[in-house]
Amino acid sequence: MTFRKQHSSFLSLFFVFFLMLGTKASGQVGGFAGAPFRMGFGARGIGMANATVAWNNGDVVGYNNPALVPFQETATGAVSVGVLSLDRSLNFLSYTQRLKPSAGVSFGIINAGVGDIQGRNRDGEVTEKYSTSENAFAFSFGLKMNDDLSFGVSTKILYYSLFSEVSSTTVGFDLGAYYKVAQGLSLGLAIQDINSKYKW
Repeated sequence: MTFRKQHSSFLSLFFVFFLMLGTKASGQVGGFAGAPFRMGFGARGIGMANATVAWNNGDVVGYNNPALVPFQETATGAVSVGVLSLDRSLNFLSYTQRLKPSAGVSFGIINAGVGDIQGRNRDGEVTEKYSTSENAFAFSFGLKMNDDLSFGVSTKILYYSLFSEVSSTTVGFDLGAYYKVAQGLSLGLAIQDINSKYKW
């Protein structure tokens, strides 16, 4: 009886520790260029936790994997507006189109920001309001080698406005690949934010 209680307590502690570890790991993207954009866009992207690197059905967004763009059957536009807690916002606009016979392009604009940041003097009185914003302008191109294999590349211009007269701009690249192994099974690979580093 004592052994079972100790064993059960150990499992409970291990489970709580595992949950805390996962929470800690998910908060580590804040120091990189384009970190707010990793939250996802649209119902499908957020619902699948951005696990859309090998998803080529429906509305394709080149931001997740540029190799998927040639699989977009019809020209598609997408708009996503996010009003988050703590006066944050996350907005997304994209357009994807297939280029016959075997290519595709995608354009996207992403905006993430925080508003109503109170500026205060030494006495704690509110002096003015501040805001920050990070923006990305992305162009993706993908090419199908055959019906089962495709490659793609994205170019992103990232602009961060941190404070009055304090801003930084950088250019980054994404590489993507897609391979259909069998019916109902596909593999995707995306290497994102190559060279995406702000210099202040």
